[in-house]
Amino acid sequence: MKKIASFISFFAILLIVTCFPKTSYAVDQLVFEGPTLDTPYAGQTQISGYLAAFGTLPSGEKVPVSKFDGAAWIVINGKTYNGTTAGNQMFDYTVTKIDDEKYAFTFNLPDNIVLKEGDKISTFVIPATVENPSNYPQLSHKFSGEYIVQKKADPLPGEDVLVTYLDENGTEIAPKKPISGMVDDLYDATTAEYKLTIDGYTLDETKLPTNATGTISQVSQIVTYTYKENPIKAHDVTVRYVDEKGNQLADSKTISGSIGEPYDASTDAYKPIIDGYTLDETKLPTNATGKLSALDQIVTYTYQKNRVKAQDLTVRYLDENGKELVASQTVSGLIGTPYDVSTATYKLIIDGYTLDATKLPTNAIGTLTDKKQTVTYYYVANKKSDQPTDINQKNSGKPTTQNTTSLKNNKSFPKTGETATQSILYLGGSLILLTGLAYLRKNKTTKSQ
Repeated sequence: MKKIASFISFFAILLIVTCFPKTSYAVDQLVFEGPTLDTPYAGQTQISGYLAAFGTLPSGEKVPVSKFDGAAWIVINGKTYNGTTAGNQMFDYTVTKIDDEKYAFTFNLPDNIVLKEGDKISTFVIPATVENPSNYPQLSHKFSGEYIVQKKADPLPGEDVLVTYLDENGTEIAPKKPISGMVDDLYDATTAEYKLTIDGYTLDETKLPTNATGTISQVSQIVTYTYKENPIKAHDVTVRYVDEKGNQLADSKTISGSIGEPYDASTDAYKPIIDGYTLDETKLPTNATGKLSALDQIVTYTYQKNRVKAQDLTVRYLDENGKELVASQTVSGLIGTPYDVSTATYKLIIDGYTLDATKLPTNAIGTLTDKKQTVTYYYVANKKSDQPTDINQKNSGKPTTQNTTSLKNNKSFPKTGETATQSILYLGGSLILLTGLAYLRKNKTTKSQ
């Protein structure tokens, strides 16, 4: 025992006083807190726990650890194991930084030790190193406290960890797979056994579960893998451009993609400007937006032809000799506008003439175009009656209707020198007429006697 005590004292002095300053002033000591051990259980061949990530000066300033690289020191049931232990067994440990406060460690026990219930671990340390160690010539590592090896309690059955497989809508696409075990057993659902390949779907690597590994407990746990449905090629959406009669005006456009993907043919990219035409805003398609599907879809845009002023149509009125009887009428409008000059508005009544029904124009009804058009109505001059009145015509007892020549529109006047001659003729004619009437009356009287 004396030998062991002397050795411990020597090691403590070695740790606390690593070198003596060459100057006469005191040097602050940098102290590292002792390790914290997880409860050791019978049957273990290693111990684990946490190490401080920094040393502390008397002022309270913290100096971070740069690494742990010295030989560990442990005393089990009073027996010391240190750097002199054969085979460098005291370096058989791993240290992992957890955060700025601590490191986690595991240390494999030397000499193939298997802990038994009641064993005592009275001392343990893994030496640390800091940056610029010459600035901190006095390092002090505290030992861990005393730990008694416990008998591990009989394990309790844990609740299953359920690995589920869902699509993006949360619908289950494969049966759940349970992971069973005892409380504190480790589970790992990151293996191919649990990361399934599912027909028609691809695992979404952006949504991997954070609890794919862990420890089984008495509380049920769910590990969820999310899958994206593999796209299925949809039938195309065809965007057509037609005029008011359904004639194609421009090449169709095609929208392709996968079933379920949205499409939008209402943008300017699908509503082109077509020379000579204007999109009919009153006939916009109701399916300009939608989703691609397994069926063909057609989106149709209807365009109106731009209205252009047509050449005038002239309605002329001629006699049989082609002489114009009255002023022409004009019909104006836009190209494509229908016209009808067969109405009374255009079939004029002209004094002294009758419309020639045998020569009615064949183009009295039609459509205005970019070319001049002429519709011609022909008229026949009315014939004047040259036959004298039949004075022997029997009187049926009804008043006799006499033909009267209207002078209303007679614009011819007698020439100079013709006035006397015409007066004599009128007078002579009147006398003959009166003589005839007197003769008829006398003849009628004689017969009646």
